[in-house]
Amino acid sequence: MRPRAGPGAPPYGWARDKLGRPAAPAVPLVKVSMYPGRTQQQKDDFARAVTDSATKILGARAEHVIVVFEENPPAHWFVAGRPLGPA
Repeated sequence: MRPRAGPGAPPYGWARDKLGRPAAPAVPLVKVSMYPGRTQQQKDDFARAVTDSATKILGARAEHVIVVFEENPPAHWFVAGRPLGPA
């Protein structure tokens, strides 16, 4: 029998924990920090490559892989307390 649907119901197909409760799938969340300037196409291609790798290496389902891009200018990056770019 299919589990109930609606608010608060777990998505169909989720695994169950030892007590029989719905357990959320392991969702790979990949954060990519980089300088601004990449095109949307480059980010799309990179996100697809990361998703493909996560499915092959981690066994995750593609629809569970989340890729987040964080773009920060060089002035916001520091190594050993020194800025990597101009202020």
